[in-house]
Amino acid sequence: MANKKISELDPIISLEDTDLVPVVTDLDTTPKSNKITWTSLKSLLAALFQTLANKVTSFQTTPDNTHYPSEKLVKDQLDLKIGGDTSYGGTVVTNLNTITKTGFYTCYGIATGVPDEDYSWFVLHQNSNVGTVSATQRAIAYLAGNPLIYERVKIASTWGAWYISNSARVTEITSSANPTINTDNCNAVTITAQAEDIASMTTNLSGTPTNFQSLLIRIKDNDTARAITWGESFQSGSATLPTTTVVGKTLLVGLKYDSVDSKWTCEATGSRA
Repeated sequence: MANKKISELDPIISLEDTDLVPVVTDLDTTPKSNKITWTSLKSLLAALFQTLANKVTSFQTTPDNTHYPSEKLVKDQLDLKIGGDTSYGGTVVTNLNTITKTGFYTCYGIATGVPDEDYSWFVLHQNSNVGTVSATQRAIAYLAGNPLIYERVKIASTWGAWYISNSARVTEITSSANPTINTDNCNAVTITAQAEDIASMTTNLSGTPTNFQSLLIRIKDNDTARAITWGESFQSGSATLPTTTVVGKTLLVGLKYDSVDSKWTCEATGSRA
């Protein structure tokens, strides 16, 4: 066979398994002319293309040991986990305001609706009925043995502000014949200068209290004793509900919710200067 340039060779459209294909190796040092059978070359190409076909850009529902993730998929997953934060379990979410199902979630400082952007959070989301407009959330961030615990309540599709759990959430009232108290938003009420008799503590009472929930009511009059009518949502318990303020003193009434009786029950009362 006379020597010819590659460009001078006759084209073909098929090969036999025993045909030889020229291969040049060691291009960076001393190039060598080698050969490989078409059968062997097909095996190499099949392995290569099979590997490329097994690349995935999103995780499969059922993982296996054949497929492998693309570089972008790996980076996206790492970005989800890192960014200065670490996942500790729970469903990872990016917006606390749009959760609709009761459950345990994890979110990071960049998520929408977090109490503080400096920390990662465990979040317990609870609906009285899954999918309703009312819900509660408790968020916990662990810091060197001193956890931050926040809570908030959603009423009528609007989330209230985060507050530090176990801290006083106070409703302040100057004077009212029918004080407005929502026990979903407060655990303490202060009436600072009651200038008329209280016709009913029940009329403008709202909220969805839970068993043994606490409520502390503090009443000070305007130097004239004022009658107090509690109404059907309250009852005497370990202590008797007071029926009047004490002139010159601050009246304190400690209540616990009794879910059996569906009433706020007076467990302690007293007055101080």
